Amino acid sequence: MLPGFDGSGRLFSPLRKALADSVDAIVLSYPADKVMTYYDLCHFLKDELPDTPYVLLGESFGGPLALMLSRYADENLKGIILCVSFIKNPQVLAEKLIRPFLKPKHLQKKTPAWHIKTVLTNGVSDPKLINNIQKATAALSREVYFLSFTRNSRC
Repeated sequence: MLPGFDGSGRLFSPLRKALADSVDAIVLSYPADKVMTYYDLCHFLKDELPDTPYVLLGESFGGPLALMLSRYADENLKGIILCVSFIKNPQVLAEKLIRPFLKPKHLQKKTPAWHIKTVLTNGVSDPKLINNIQKATAALSREVYFLSFTRNSRC
């Protein structure tokens, strides 16, 4: 399992619990304190791929990372699942308009609930989900959090 922007896999907890009796679900987490591009993450994780049959699940921007990692996979890779994901950045225009003006210091340490509801959950306002997302993003350094919005998906 490749997490989305938080990189911790914390948000996979309910799914991992539901799968516990039938699937050995492993989360490949990303460093929370080190700024890494998609290229860096791909090379960081490629040696973590199992040597037994597996399926890669890429959530959000973990999806492009799953596709990039498939280049290094052997016959043990049986499939790729893109979960709430994309193959290339769906917000290119917004990124081009906002990124020049946005700096890591502008990001709040606690992601506002309105931002989560608007951008990440399509209006879903489940307090437990919002709290989990806030905790996951709070564990990231500002620089890593900032980069999660501006990653380059080439490996």
